[in-house]
Amino acid sequence: MRIRKANTEDYKEIQKISWEELDYECTPDFVKHQLENIDDNNEAVFVADGNGAAVGFVHADIYRTLYFEGMINILGIAVSKSCQKKGYGKELMTTAENWSKEKGIKIVRLKKARSVPGIPCLYQISLKLKHLPGTGRCKKNIKIFR
Repeated sequence: MRIRKANTEDYKEIQKISWEELDYECTPDFVKHQLENIDDNNEAVFVADGNGAAVGFVHADIYRTLYFEGMINILGIAVSKSCQKKGYGKELMTTAENWSKEKGIKIVRLKKARSVPGIPCLYQISLKLKHLPGTGRCKKNIKIFR
């Protein structure tokens, strides 16, 4: 298993995974355009490479607010059905978490789409229930690095 930064040649696989696993009706050309316009300073797309083809991806960006320190927002994560339950999702999240650390950001946020099966398992693997510092509130979709 190899995780690498996505490139524009991955657009067909990312589109197929987005359509089949996330039910996002996007075209290959749209995904290619989006990949060509990634803001490398503020977002990243990583793919799980299975024998030279992307079999999963994670898309993350820096999320800033006026009321809390910066976070990494997981905009999308999915693995092709044939490669699920083999650790690809966990490795993709670990890579996004490492990118977060490289950017000096201690919090990663993943918001679950209600209709996507399998995401609760990802929560258990990668994200832990944490309290946001200074708020006393728990957020199931937050991971804080110390």
